[in-house]
Amino acid sequence: MNGPRVEADGSEELLLVGWKGGRRGPIVALHGFTGHGRGWGPLGQAWADRGGLFWAPTLPGHDPRSPTRPGESFVEVARRFGRCLEQRLDGACRLVGYSMGARLALVLALERPELVRDLLLVGVHPGLEDDLRRRRRRIEQRWQRQIEEQGLLAFLSWWENRPLFASQSRLPAVRRREQNLERRRHRGMALARALDCLGLGVMPACLPRLGSLKLPIHLAVGEDDPKFVALGRQIVRATRGRATLEIVPGAGHNLRIEQPERLLRWMENSP
Repeated sequence: MNGPRVEADGSEELLLVGWKGGRRGPIVALHGFTGHGRGWGPLGQAWADRGGLFWAPTLPGHDPRSPTRPGESFVEVARRFGRCLEQRLDGACRLVGYSMGARLALVLALERPELVRDLLLVGVHPGLEDDLRRRRRRIEQRWQRQIEEQGLLAFLSWWENRPLFASQSRLPAVRRREQNLERRRHRGMALARALDCLGLGVMPACLPRLGSLKLPIHLAVGEDDPKFVALGRQIVRATRGRATLEIVPGAGHNLRIEQPERLLRWMENSP
C-alpha cells in the first residue's frame, strides 16, 4: 500500500488512519494526548511492509473528524471505540496504546475483552482512586483554562518541557521537529475538551479489576520514566504475574518515538 489510507467512520465519528500490506495482525494503535493517528506512520508502514494490517484511530478532540461528545464519559468513549472495531475488523485485534491511548486500551480490554487478542501498553496508568482522581481532575481543569486563556502554542511550549519528556532531548532534531509540528496542528479548544472524557482525572480506577483479564498483557516502560516503572510493577502484581514488564534502557516515557524498534519487535514476536 502506498501511504496511509484515511477514513472517517460515519456511524461512530472516529477518524481512522490505516496502513495495509496484507491481513497479518491486525494491529490497532492508540496515540497519547496531543497526538494523532498519523503519528504511528513509521510503525504502521513497517508493519504493512511485513504483510500486516495496521489501524490508528484519532481519539476525540484530536481532529475535527473525531469530535468529542458533550457529557461522554471515559468508559463511553471506550465502548464507542469498541463499536468502531466491530465495524472495521473481523475478529479480535492486537491492541497497542501509548499513555492516554494505553489507558483507553486498558479500559476497552476490560469492557470488551472479546475484541482484544493481546495488549501492548506503553507508559500506562491504571487509574486513580476517588480522592486522587478528583485532585487530578482539578489539575486537568487548570490545563484546560491554560489552553483557553493563553492559547495552544503557549500551552504546548509548557507541555513539551515537562520533566516527563526530558529524555526526548536526546532525540535527533528532525524527530523532535516532526512531533512539534504534529502537535501544533491541533485546535486548542478541541484539545482542552478532550480532557473532559479522556483525562486521567475522569478515568475509572482499573487496578482492582485487572485480575479478571485473561489475555496477554505486555507493559513497556523506559528506564528513565521511574513513575511508570513503578506503576508497571503494580499492574504486574494486580494481574498475578500474567502481565510482563519490559524496562527499556536509554528511553523515557514515549517509546513510540524514542525506541520504536522495541514496539516493532513486539509486533513481530508476540503470538
